[in-house]
Amino acid sequence: MSRPVVPLPFLSTFNLLQAGAMLALMEVFGLDALRRKDRVVGRLAIAAMLLMLRHGVVAFEYAFPSPTVVEHLQASLTALGFMAAVLALWRAFQPYFWGGTPVLAGGFLLANLVRSLLLPLGTPLEVWVHAVILAGYPLFYGVMLLALLRAFRANDPLSRRLLIGGFLLALLPLLGEGFCLVALNRRIPMSGLAMLLMAVPFGVSRYWVIGHRYEEQLQVCQAQRNGWRRLISGPTWCVGEPSSVMESLFGEDWSLRLQARMPGRDGRLYRLHRVDWKEGGSLGWLERLDADFGDHERFLNGWAVAVGVEEPRRSQRIEDWLRRWGAEVVQWGAVPPREGPFPSLILWDQEPSILRVWREYDLERRRCRWIQIGGAPGAGPHIHLEAPLEETPLREALESLLVFRQ
Repeated sequence: MSRPVVPLPFLSTFNLLQAGAMLALMEVFGLDALRRKDRVVGRLAIAAMLLMLRHGVVAFEYAFPSPTVVEHLQASLTALGFMAAVLALWRAFQPYFWGGTPVLAGGFLLANLVRSLLLPLGTPLEVWVHAVILAGYPLFYGVMLLALLRAFRANDPLSRRLLIGGFLLALLPLLGEGFCLVALNRRIPMSGLAMLLMAVPFGVSRYWVIGHRYEEQLQVCQAQRNGWRRLISGPTWCVGEPSSVMESLFGEDWSLRLQARMPGRDGRLYRLHRVDWKEGGSLGWLERLDADFGDHERFLNGWAVAVGVEEPRRSQRIEDWLRRWGAEVVQWGAVPPREGPFPSLILWDQEPSILRVWREYDLERRRCRWIQIGGAPGAGPHIHLEAPLEETPLREALESLLVFRQ
């Protein structure tokens, strides 16, 4: 006996509304599945797409050549969408499902496709196969319910939020569709409404569980980080986090003035061990240099240093370092003077040949040490440093040229 789709006055509108809801659900879940490569949400998006097509077919049934085509299309799309939802739950709760669930789902789909493609509507064999297929829906619901109950007993957080709020509530539209089909011989598709009632709580619950797990992992990582930092002998600091120690030693803007060595407000010198990562943060710890404080911090006391750096900002930066180290700084700019007095040390970022504006070409006779910044290395009693110049290489170069009192 054939089962033609008998439309009610509101049937087309009702199906179009469900198709629109499935379209929105497919878009939201599909984009999120692609962004996070989440297979569970991706299968829910596929299920929403199939059910959207099913309701579209029923809404525009009169555009098809015969009710048989409509019946076969909507039945096949319903089975495919239902199995996609089953496999989504199977993926989310795989440890609690019966192991043969995918095989059983494959057999269910195969039976539905055989009925839709090979069996004429209304024949005894088709009626028998259709009855088996209809019996498969409550069977799968029983399998899913059993898996959710097992997960619930295992204190799975997703099952606790999904069991009552989504899964059991989604049974009501499907039971209503089955009642109309059996008792009234009218098909009123409600699978879209059932999918909406299940998928929305499922998606919200899954996002909550994922976010909760991320928070737990973050807390574990923070605890491990704090544990490692406690193993370091000196006080630790992290850019982006408040640090009372760093503020008391170097001021509130300490994170903007990080250097390899920094004098503290307590009159001591500190070495900053620092690790930078590509995301832009910095982490490090302090080492107090009691032996290096005092004369060594101002190890250039009594020395006159000429700075021949053309760019004003770079020149000022180097001058700040030298004055902090106790030097008397003379700014030469790009052209050195033709007459003395000549400094004890020269920092020059041009080619060495420009120093020939002095009367004597042999730099060794001047007995003047000089450091060349960038350019091609040349002859003379000097050290060659790469540009752009940083504080630590310059300090090491100056310390190698001078003799300290210990």
